[in-house]
Amino acid sequence: MEKDYKEPLISICIPAYNAEKYINQTMDCLLNQTYRNLELIVVDDGSTDKTLSILKSYSDTRLAVLQNPRKNAASARNHSFLNSAGKYIVFFDADDWIPNDFIECQLKCIKSENDIVAANWGRFYRDDLSSFKSDPNVVQVNLTYEEWILAYWHTAAHITPPGRLFFSRKLVEQTPLWDESLTLNDDFQFFNELFFHCDRIIYSNSDFYYRSGIEGLSSKKSEFFYLSNYYSLKRGIELALLKYPNSENIKICCANMWQNLKYQIYPSYTKLIDRVDEELAKLPSPNFKFPAGGITKILNLLFGWKLTTTLKHWLKV
Repeated sequence: MEKDYKEPLISICIPAYNAEKYINQTMDCLLNQTYRNLELIVVDDGSTDKTLSILKSYSDTRLAVLQNPRKNAASARNHSFLNSAGKYIVFFDADDWIPNDFIECQLKCIKSENDIVAANWGRFYRDDLSSFKSDPNVVQVNLTYEEWILAYWHTAAHITPPGRLFFSRKLVEQTPLWDESLTLNDDFQFFNELFFHCDRIIYSNSDFYYRSGIEGLSSKKSEFFYLSNYYSLKRGIELALLKYPNSENIKICCANMWQNLKYQIYPSYTKLIDRVDEELAKLPSPNFKFPAGGITKILNLLFGWKLTTTLKHWLKV
């Protein structure tokens, strides 16, 4: 590790599992950052492909490769963080990408150890960086936690890829680490813990590239994974209601988040639907409409969202 920098050390914490197709591109974009005082703590989470051998082929002293028995991404992220030393932290996935000045720009935006910097972000598909398109839901101003909820949860547009956020070690140490019981949407739980304690969320116009169109954990559709989603939402929503117990608008946003999950799982998982309904009963009526386009929109207008969803479920479309 290089020791003679005056700038603060930044730790980039990366879980990696069977990432051989993309790990080179991710490592290269991080090691080629204009900001040099970095450490990359990559935890191989029991890969069965060439991920580990690719990582070990790098000779950069800023890269540390650790191994973790196959658990999950949350466990690997915790292991990475606990072996890091940076004043500032970035959690990064093993298949995403950033431009060379990204970390430098994030650091310039942060003014306090109680701040979080949220970059602009969007998706690119497979290996085609030119396919990048910014997410249309990004709010391009600084926000408090309350404003973040009102902006993003009202339409359940809460997706926040880990590498988009930049924050201090001090802030992480005030919160629980990643919940290792979660397998899907674990970032929602963790980032809401951070947001709960931060002073403000600062917008940065640097672009974070989130790789899509590949088979990954977020593509899993099963009751087991949706149950993880449920528990992550429950924790995040509890934090929001604890922070703003008297805000009717916050409560409606929380109800909209539950309603969105119900749209996703109806009619497949009746026991989980019952749990969601129990949460909805504690809140004002949601006003988030069933998202639909094309023929689904027509069916929804004719028959309502429940029958439309049931028909699509039967027809497997």
